[in-house]
Amino acid sequence: MTKHGIFKFGLQLSIVEITTISSILLLKTIISMLSEPDKYSMAYKIFIFVSFSVLRLIAIFARSYYDLDVYNYFRYVQTKIQVWLFDLTCDLK
Repeated sequence: MTKHGIFKFGLQLSIVEITTISSILLLKTIISMLSEPDKYSMAYKIFIFVSFSVLRLIAIFARSYYDLDVYNYFRYVQTKIQVWLFDLTCDLK
C-alpha cells in the first residue's frame, strides 16, 4: 500500500513540477517576444500563449488532484491504523 502510494503521488508531483517548469520557460519566451513583437508571426505567438495556458491548467488540476488524493489516502491509512490500535487496546486486560 505504501509503495503504491509513493509511486502514485511521486508521479503526480512530477507532472506538477514538469508542467510548472515548462510554463515558466514559455513565460520567458513570451516576455522575450514582447521585446521584439515584429520578429514573430501571430500564429507562433498564439501557439506559445495557448501552450502556456494549457500547461498552467494541467499543473493546477494535477496539484488539486494530488492534494485531494493525498488527503484521502492518508485519512484511509490513518483510519486503518486507528482500527488496528483499537483492536490491540480491546485485547488488553
